[in-house]
Amino acid sequence: MNDLETTCAALKAPTIELMSATMLAQGNAGALVRVQAAVEGVRAVLAEAPSTTSSPAFDAWAASAPAVLAEMEAGVESRDPRRAWQAFTDPVRGFDQLGQACAGMPGW
Repeated sequence: MNDLETTCAALKAPTIELMSATMLAQGNAGALVRVQAAVEGVRAVLAEAPSTTSSPAFDAWAASAPAVLAEMEAGVESRDPRRAWQAFTDPVRGFDQLGQACAGMPGW
């Protein structure tokens, strides 16, 4: 595997958990604890990821990810699931950009 494949593979499970938890929290604010845990999971992968990959799209997403994750955490802390969802789905910085960057990788 190359650096991008390895990083996308490592991000797959925590990203799916983050999406699932954030969606669940929309109708159950008690699920925000899962959002926080999933944010930490994504952060842990990013901390181990190379600073640049073979994909400018991935690198652009990775550069904006800390701000997106911080905004999601702000939603958790304020018990505002909508705020967390808005950060996750932001059309410019959100996780759709990760999905596009990892498109074609196993599991994506």
